[in-house]
Amino acid sequence: MTTENVTATATASAADLKAQIAALQAQLKAQRNTGSSDTRGGCCALAVMAHADGNAVKVASLESEANQLYVKAGGHDNERESHFTMAHVLQGLAALGIVQRNQGSITVIGKVVPLQPEVKGKGK
Repeated sequence: MTTENVTATATASAADLKAQIAALQAQLKAQRNTGSSDTRGGCCALAVMAHADGNAVKVASLESEANQLYVKAGGHDNERESHFTMAHVLQGLAALGIVQRNQGSITVIGKVVPLQPEVKGKGK
């Protein structure tokens, strides 16, 4: 093999490798973009907001509701992850004074208002 052939082969191999890397990066980006836009934490917060009537609700039922919301949004069913995330969401909401925890149940004591989507083109 001549020096020119080796150089041409190495250049072709480098080009093939770059093309493979670009294809894999595009595939990874596509996988990320097809994921759910709703986070598990957001689904946990929605489950808590659904019980803003002041009545006590069991944390276990909130975890199950949040998991089902996440599955409906396109996420994977995972009760353990829902349990973990709900614990952190409730810890934050308790610190803000929105919920009160009582031995396995919570009561929403603060005002919970969902954010409204921004309306474009209405004089803004």
